[in-house]
Amino acid sequence: MSAARDQVTDELHEVFHLYDEDGSGTITLKEFGRAMYTVTGDHMTRLQLVQLVTAARARVHLRRQEQLHPGHHGSASFDSPMMSTSAASPAPPSPTPQPSGVVHSGSDGGSSQVPRTVSSERISGAAAAADAIDGIDLELFEQTVLMKLHDRSEEQEQRYAFSLLEDQYYPGFITKDSLARAAVDVDEPLTDVELNEMFHHLVTGVPTAAVDYTTFAALQEAAQLHDGE
Repeated sequence: MSAARDQVTDELHEVFHLYDEDGSGTITLKEFGRAMYTVTGDHMTRLQLVQLVTAARARVHLRRQEQLHPGHHGSASFDSPMMSTSAASPAPPSPTPQPSGVVHSGSDGGSSQVPRTVSSERISGAAAAADAIDGIDLELFEQTVLMKLHDRSEEQEQRYAFSLLEDQYYPGFITKDSLARAAVDVDEPLTDVELNEMFHHLVTGVPTAAVDYTTFAALQEAAQLHDGE
């Protein structure tokens, strides 16, 4: 283990013990949320915390099983990049990406922004799961935080990759011209046929010859899942 990893682990242990006020060796979901804010600066909803801890708990369980039964592989697999905390698989790119948490509706053919609500079934399910999750030990806490930090670092890398391909004349979009220039810069020029195929609406899911970050991220995630099959 590297010195940097040791330092991160030590810092996580300090944060955990800070919120384990009664010295029981476990913290509640509420305390975990406060600890996550201390480490990442992110305010997470109860549902997000439940999803994150549930995914991490599965990893911890799998690791313990492998330690007890070396060489034995169960049916569950976590070989793919860090499990999404919001969904098991990516949604297909939307032809017209909308801001998160907003849907459009209108009976007259027009559209109006309507805040998306969470169903009562989903809320009650999250509450029940949260009750079962209370009692987060140090190992689970460490695994959960590392998953969150890994997800964040991957997004930063993805945004950096997008910026390298972004069209300077059309900020916020990758165009055929900007991709062609980037390909030439790395001595891997693309033909017009290749560019047309890459920007075809059946590939991108959007009817325009330009790709925004939302579509780019969805395509990258789909490619990673395909490579992992």
